[in-house]
Amino acid sequence: MNQLQAENRSDEIDLFELFQTFWQRKWEACLIINFALIVALIHTFWIADKVYEAKTTIMPLKASSNSVLSSLSNMMPGILPFPLSKAEDDLTRFINILQSRTTAETITRRLNLADLLQPQAPLEERLTFHEVVKIVQNDLVKAADNRQGLVEITAQAKSSRLAADIANAYVQHLQWYLKQNTSTESRRNRIFIEEQYQNAIYNLNQADQRLQAFKDGHKVFSLKAQIEEMITRLGVIKGNLMAKEVQLKVLKRSGIAPNNPQYKALTFQIDALQGQIEEIETGIGNPTQLDSIPLEALPELETEFSQLMREKTVQETLYSLLAQQYEQAKIAEANDEISFSVLDSAIPPFRRIKPKRTLNVMLGGIVGIMFATLYIMTLKKLSDRNVETN
Repeated sequence: MNQLQAENRSDEIDLFELFQTFWQRKWEACLIINFALIVALIHTFWIADKVYEAKTTIMPLKASSNSVLSSLSNMMPGILPFPLSKAEDDLTRFINILQSRTTAETITRRLNLADLLQPQAPLEERLTFHEVVKIVQNDLVKAADNRQGLVEITAQAKSSRLAADIANAYVQHLQWYLKQNTSTESRRNRIFIEEQYQNAIYNLNQADQRLQAFKDGHKVFSLKAQIEEMITRLGVIKGNLMAKEVQLKVLKRSGIAPNNPQYKALTFQIDALQGQIEEIETGIGNPTQLDSIPLEALPELETEFSQLMREKTVQETLYSLLAQQYEQAKIAEANDEISFSVLDSAIPPFRRIKPKRTLNVMLGGIVGIMFATLYIMTLKKLSDRNVETN
């Protein structure tokens, strides 16, 4: 029993005795600690890769109000086939897009990161494009919510300029992706209104061409005024004809011979007036002149002209309304697409984040002290055993 207790006491560590041993071998301990510090310094200043980190911050903007499209829906019920729904969480959407493999592939290809991240690597040891993409996606670029409604994008690289370029490229790609691929209610409604607007332009041009063709074909500038003028002229001609016929009857009763110049002139004037009346009533003459159209055809002509005018008025009204709503839809889409604002663009950092010199030197010193302590404890243990053996 006493022998077992003695062995246990011999296995216990006497701190005071250990300190004495440590002090006796202080130069050896200092040598080990200094060696660890030198190794840490060499690794920190010459071996370890310098890593820089650039950061950019973006702030999601709230989607524009749908009041414009709602008013359009109220003014023209049924014209908008798409419901006005609530947008998804922008922060989550942005982070998912930024952390996607497709985004990493796009940035890697755009900045040629496969070459920039391994400029001196031998051809046979170079990473493949997909391996570089995986490193960029998982290690070099991070996108996260900073708990204050902002999205922070951090990029790491061995060059401060490259780190800033990567972070800014991610922001640019996010903006492009949202503009090209995010199908919002405003975008879909703008496309629909644009189609209707283009149709309205085409229909208005067609209605204007038909009306202009009618006016050119019949030499019309104001159909109602021209018809009134034609009827008035016809009445005047008939009145003149009746007056000439009365004059002719007077001459006949007076016994004037038909070969009398006055009689002949009066007969000629009556024939001319009858020809004018016949031309107006039957439409004999130039078919392109309005006054050459038969009187019985004027109501139909006026109806056709009224229909053309009414069609043009309808198309002009629809065009004016759709033009206004189209501009408002474009504004709503623009406000919806520009869905974030860059608060802080990434700039090349001055200080590296790796290696951390102070921390590495402290770790080197701690490791040196641990090895020195282990070395001294081992020597003391061996010395004690030799004493016991002797």
